[in-house]
Amino acid sequence: IVATAHDQGNSGSEFSFAQVQSLQFLATPTSALLGLPYPVSVRVQSTNTPFKPNGIVRISDGRGGSCAITLAPTATANRSEGSCQMISSGSAGSVQLEASYSTFEAAFALANGNSISPVTSSTITLTPAPEKVSFESCIQFANERDGQVQINVLRQGISDVGVRFELVPGVGTAIPNVDFSPPADAVFTWLGSDSTPRLITVAFTNDSAIEQDETFRYRLVNASGTTLDPIALVEVRIVDDDRNPDLVMSTGFEFDCPLPF
Repeated sequence: IVATAHDQGNSGSEFSFAQVQSLQFLATPTSALLGLPYPVSVRVQSTNTPFKPNGIVRISDGRGGSCAITLAPTATANRSEGSCQMISSGSAGSVQLEASYSTFEAAFALANGNSISPVTSSTITLTPAPEKVSFESCIQFANERDGQVQINVLRQGISDVGVRFELVPGVGTAIPNVDFSPPADAVFTWLGSDSTPRLITVAFTNDSAIEQDETFRYRLVNASGTTLDPIALVEVRIVDDDRNPDLVMSTGFEFDCPLPF
């Protein structure tokens, strides 16, 4: 089927789509870990026409998780495929994935106004992911003029088991109680399935001296009910604003992690 659209300036665009013969899940795993990404692939086959299916396939797990697949033509006649990364949450057990195909997101419709949207489903079994506690990144930058930095500790692979860990200082070039105010050694806990990040705020001194950037470190130790993985050591780098007033910093995984203790 071919459709041509024109705007007020008489500029035209031509669209084509084919009658769908089948929509199916392709190489989708039968099991996945709760709260972690897993791949979902689909294939759309059209009838014998010169056109291959195009448009969007939406995947839903019935629990609020979803992803969208933009179909791409394959070398096989009348066939398009695509994939996306899905994350499902909630409790362990079976969940039914539903795929619905909408040509150009319902830009075309049947005579009754309904979208041309074939639907298919597949069942996947969700199991709890391994419990992990980790810093958000191994290197974190802070500008001295900001006066403080916030360090996040994340819980991954949530179960109903209570979790605890301790925070202790490491070695750096910044001098405690001079360049920064170290938080006291602390014990942190998560109860049940709570996944709220634990936030650690560290204040530092904004002086007018031109100096080299300074660092301090913190470690996660003595975990209970979980493992400390993949990042149990964070280094905060305080960038001197008097020497680099306009420096833009980033925090991420552009460095080798984990750092050596």
